[in-house]
Amino acid sequence: MKLAFTGIAGSGKDFLVNRLTKNHNYTRVSFSDQLKKLAKIIYPWLKSDYPPFEKEQPLNITLPSGEKITKTPREIWLHLNKLRDIEDGLFLRMLEEQLSLLNVPNIVISDIRPEIEWNWCRKNGFTTIYIEPLKEIYKPNDFDKQVFNYREQADYVFENDFNGIGKFKEFIQQIQKGEK
Repeated sequence: MKLAFTGIAGSGKDFLVNRLTKNHNYTRVSFSDQLKKLAKIIYPWLKSDYPPFEKEQPLNITLPSGEKITKTPREIWLHLNKLRDIEDGLFLRMLEEQLSLLNVPNIVISDIRPEIEWNWCRKNGFTTIYIEPLKEIYKPNDFDKQVFNYREQADYVFENDFNGIGKFKEFIQQIQKGEK
């Protein structure tokens, strides 16, 4: 089964995807992981990922040159997202290369954002799930405006109340059975 999640920042996509990988034998892949790989090459002092709230906190790094880095990890990643201006499908191409090396039955993409990724997931047979947070965690960013429009196009909408994993387990079981 191939699933692809979308939703605004802080909707719980990564948390829910992690439950799928641990409890339901899914392999997680991500368009943003491709961006983070490039970020790590450009900025070796940047971690590959950060816990949810830590990625919103300004870094306090002093480089050997004396320059101070005070942007948040998310701000750095969003700046690097400008690479899409050169090649819109850059992270999609990188993800396709990663997927070509995998031979697994269940894949979940944790982060559909721009339309090119949405269209690719639909074209490649992914069941799309919009994660609707029932409370706001982060301030909306530019991607969130676009992502919100996917709600009506998604195959399924999961309303995340952030009260445990029980409802999500039932929700995934319904999808696996082909129930709407």
